[in-house]
Amino acid sequence: MALVTATPAQAGVPYDAGDYIPAKPGTNLVLLYGQTSSATGLYDGGHEIDSKAKLTSDLTILRIVHFSQVADMPFNVQILQPYGRVRTTAGNASTQSSGLGDMTLVATVWPVNDTRRGHYLGMTAFLYLPTGDYRAHRATNIGENRFKGVFQLGYSHRISKQFVAELGADVTFYGRNPNLRGMVLRQMPRFSVQAHARYLLGEANEFNIRAMYSRGMRGDFQGQPQDLDPGSLSLLAGVRHTVSPTLQIMLEGGRDVFIRNGYKEGARGQIRLLFTL
Repeated sequence: MALVTATPAQAGVPYDAGDYIPAKPGTNLVLLYGQTSSATGLYDGGHEIDSKAKLTSDLTILRIVHFSQVADMPFNVQILQPYGRVRTTAGNASTQSSGLGDMTLVATVWPVNDTRRGHYLGMTAFLYLPTGDYRAHRATNIGENRFKGVFQLGYSHRISKQFVAELGADVTFYGRNPNLRGMVLRQMPRFSVQAHARYLLGEANEFNIRAMYSRGMRGDFQGQPQDLDPGSLSLLAGVRHTVSPTLQIMLEGGRDVFIRNGYKEGARGQIRLLFTL
């Protein structure tokens, strides 16, 4: 049986539609995210082992982005800080964690930036810092008590005036959690792929859909092998509206279609406010 611990966003590093199209050097963005999700049903090896187990999370994320150039290539640096609450329920027992999540430092460079044809290829490095609220004895934590590193590739191609296709792939490397309920957790890398289809309604509006698949993440819990492979497939749809040159709103909703291990997310909603400074 797989060891299950509850923390936010355990399957891949999803990015927003349009994230891999760079802004002009000198642009500063401030983004605010409001996320809520609900998962019912705990799975092990693709089989539901507890139909009444629940995981809910409510998060607010502050994301700050600055664009510049390096060797004539677009480049940005980002910082993300989540805050929120995660709660699990099994039978009559429930646990929760609230407070600051792990801070993330991000940098992206675009070796391909063909604005004429609408072709963009970006490479992104993520570093997750173990700064979030964490208690070793709890089954539910908003922080992970370990470093994580992610390398991601993102490609965007404008097929026509209205259609844009985007593809992404990433690999996550996990540091050691030295104190998970008094024991040590080690995990192997996880791999994820995602695809976005965007339909542009002029410059101010768009509709987009995303499919994402994650595999890997087998681990070792105090010397005992653990199958922590999420094996998850999720779908999400979103709409974007540009209110003004300095304000953009995006709404998204989605769910897991399949999951091998962990909680199966039945509903996810997000609102994103983007401010250009």
